[in-house]
Amino acid sequence: LRLGEPALLHVRLLEVDGLSLKPRDQEGGRSICLNTDDVEEARRWFDGLSAGGKVVMDFAPTFWSPGYGSWIDKFGVPWMVSTTGQVSAP
Repeated sequence: LRLGEPALLHVRLLEVDGLSLKPRDQEGGRSICLNTDDVEEARRWFDGLSAGGKVVMDFAPTFWSPGYGSWIDKFGVPWMVSTTGQVSAP
């Protein structure tokens, strides 16, 4: 398979020390998704990697994640960072 062919739905490129790096399909193409169990670490990734880019969704708790954010970096690459774990009740 080649990246971009319709048959490619999900790929895990890397998983080291809780960091999971995956390309994701989304409207308009592909994005890179970083996943971790550590909300503080995810926030650091978001702050560092989104610097100089355009924030699409600020890092915050959601109904599916204790911390999620998305942005387009200064090179035009779309990213998402998400944490896994228990979501606190509102």
